[in-house]
Amino acid sequence: MPRLLVFLMAPLLLTGCGSSERPFTDNSKDADLYALDVKQIAFSTVTMAKRSREPADQIQILVGEIESQEANNRPVGSYKPIYAELLAAAKPLLEDCKNANGKPANLAVRLDALKAIAEKLPGQTQVVR
Repeated sequence: MPRLLVFLMAPLLLTGCGSSERPFTDNSKDADLYALDVKQIAFSTVTMAKRSREPADQIQILVGEIESQEANNRPVGSYKPIYAELLAAAKPLLEDCKNANGKPANLAVRLDALKAIAEKLPGQTQVVR
């Protein structure tokens, strides 16, 4: 019985090992794809921070991604000025959220400003709910 099971399972295991697979494409150096990722992170940050009691937790994700671009060898390309603008808006907002122990008074306006900066990045993002 075990031999029969091995005999029947062998074709199933071998079906994934063919030359019909598409060749690997390394997108890790594509500045446009990375910009789309950052745009999605920014939009998600804005949506989640508006709903959160602790918006600093959400904003920290965006700040962390932008601050670690060089260390993580991210392909910033021609979008570096936009990332710098995002960081310049997000860092003070992060600090204000931390100092307020929650939501500062003008949070929604500043989050909308972050979103407006992120809209300068290419591509269409998924709607975050």
